[in-house]
Amino acid sequence: MFKVEYQTNVELSEEDMTSLFCSIGQGSSYWCEDVSIGRIETDSEGYYKGEYEWEGCAAWAKKFTLDDPISGMDREDEEPVNIKIKDLLEAINKISSNQTNIHWDYASQIASCFKPKKDDEELDMGLIDAALADLIFQVACFGDTVYG
Repeated sequence: MFKVEYQTNVELSEEDMTSLFCSIGQGSSYWCEDVSIGRIETDSEGYYKGEYEWEGCAAWAKKFTLDDPISGMDREDEEPVNIKIKDLLEAINKISSNQTNIHWDYASQIASCFKPKKDDEELDMGLIDAALADLIFQVACFGDTVYG
């Protein structure tokens, strides 16, 4: 038997990551609520304060690292979601390597966005819509897709 092993490496900017966060906020609200990405300060009543942005069910800190938390509440089983930002990148790798039950039509769209770029090319995060971002988020949280 013949074997081809394919591995790639691409860098994401902070802007790329915030675009992904925004799309997660748009696409995941049917199963997850109160998604907080990064370290966002809250006041005594639980309201966000300080520097953050938000979209849909997600809010994210303007400054973040790969080890910062992502938390939320799974609406279906009312269990907390607790992962790290780096788990999103691991999920992208897993999906792009076809190691999930996601149909390849969708997985290949994700892989296409994160394929190796030439020196003058940038990632086109517009390829990752709310539905694809939701798949990435689910794989990061559960290891594969569970909803939708």
